[in-house]
Amino acid sequence: AVPVQRLRTDETPLFMAHGDYMALVSVPNSLTRRYPVTVNRGALTTLTVALGTLTVSFNDASGHPISAWLYVATDADLKRLGVTVDQARQTAYGYAFHTGQLLTLPAGDYTFRIDALHAPAAQTVTVTAGQNAAITVTALS
Repeated sequence: AVPVQRLRTDETPLFMAHGDYMALVSVPNSLTRRYPVTVNRGALTTLTVALGTLTVSFNDASGHPISAWLYVATDADLKRLGVTVDQARQTAYGYAFHTGQLLTLPAGDYTFRIDALHAPAAQTVTVTAGQNAAITVTALS
């Protein structure tokens, strides 16, 4: 599909034909999330995206932090695309960064996986608006 229009949050409202649209919201240094939007004739339609943060720490069995790659993707997009979180990181709907870093995300459900020896399987997390989802994962022995 071809984008109808690109918008920034600081731009004036755009006049669009009434109908149903899929808004793709990209958070800088993060991933893209899809939102269905219905534009009604003669009405202003507002899309509010609530943000939260995610921090995943990875520790060895002694509790010492380990730096590793961390892959994150929205649960809805993993299902929609039929891909794993590892594959999603190669799309706009997934993101790769390091454990211990703070990632700003639209509120919602996500799957993450740590790419390291002795790391557990992929896990899910809910990011809540205005809050930090702080997860600590311990390496398997």
